[in-house]
Amino acid sequence: MTVTVSGSNVVFNDSTTQTTAFTGSATTATNLAGGSNGTIPYQSASGTTQMLAAGTSGQVLTSAGSSSAPTWTTPSAGAMSLISTLTANNTSNSLIWTGLTGYNKYILIFDNLQGASGAGSIGVLYGYGSTPTYITSGYSTVWYLNNSSTSITAGTNSAVGFAAITKSAGNINSGFITFTGFTSLQSVLSSGSSMAQASASPFNLGVSTVAASVSSGGVPITALKLNYEYNDYFWLSGTASLYGISS
Repeated sequence: MTVTVSGSNVVFNDSTTQTTAFTGSATTATNLAGGSNGTIPYQSASGTTQMLAAGTSGQVLTSAGSSSAPTWTTPSAGAMSLISTLTANNTSNSLIWTGLTGYNKYILIFDNLQGASGAGSIGVLYGYGSTPTYITSGYSTVWYLNNSSTSITAGTNSAVGFAAITKSAGNINSGFITFTGFTSLQSVLSSGSSMAQASASPFNLGVSTVAASVSSGGVPITALKLNYEYNDYFWLSGTASLYGISS
């Protein structure tokens, strides 16, 4: 049926005319004519509706301002990407990441890592190559330790077999030592270096800040081991997450 307006009258295509006011209200539309699966309606002008074709998986709808149609865009990757989270389960003294590529910096966050002794420290070993081969000598470390009695000690270690993340502690407690903290790993495409701040309990061990470095001879680092450095005792529990930093 065709409906036209003539003056104040509504004229139908069968030549009948409605001259009295319509009553009632329009009902809710259940479907829109036009468009297809995944399209989104938008107003291209006052009283004009257009359909935006579906984007691809993972894209987000982005405004182009009040005078242009919206568009689908692919969001940029975040500055920090989770590579993986590893869980200690009393089977090894190492948590290992291999096949690392594309990042020159990493953040390693460890949470409630518990060693099978009341002594020891955390160490990182850098590896290179696809197999990989781990660097087991030549690490240099500068450390500062602030324990629960507020005393501060400092020292250096050179030509050791791992990059220390926490200061080594003696047998401070009959229980198990637990580590929580983080370390940043930098310049791993050419050499290995790290800066860390970590805490350990029992709390008379305190908080340690450690800087460690080693040369890989210009070969990119492709693997990391997070070791419990005490007589080959195992990690009992806890997690460690490695993030790649793109900026």
